[in-house]
Amino acid sequence: MRIQMQNEVIYVQQVQVATQIFIQDLGYSEVYASGDHGRTWALLQSSCKLSRLLLIEKAKHGQAISEERVYLKTRDCLRDFHFMQQAEINFINKPYYLGKGLAVDFVDTHNNLFTLLEEREYSLECNEDFQDN
Repeated sequence: MRIQMQNEVIYVQQVQVATQIFIQDLGYSEVYASGDHGRTWALLQSSCKLSRLLLIEKAKHGQAISEERVYLKTRDCLRDFHFMQQAEINFINKPYYLGKGLAVDFVDTHNNLFTLLEEREYSLECNEDFQDN
């Protein structure tokens, strides 16, 4: 018999506060957290390692919420992809380039779609060092 890990997504007002509650009161440990840009989020794991929680900051007043996809911004998409892959996150593709940066998509056990996005500036002004003189 194989035991399957349970994964849940929880939207919270303050990720740091919710993380502390799960760690101090419920015995979870923090696997990874990001709050660099955009929404803050944290990946937690239960003490028995049979369940993981993805805590995501709810959209602030005035921010658009996409029902189809949740964007999680990061400073280093490849680092986070590698780390989350080791945590057995179900990625549906490998990192790819968009007009606004580097991204990778994954789904949770309820088929919610997430995009991990590292925003990058691809304008010519940013690449002046690489232009021929």
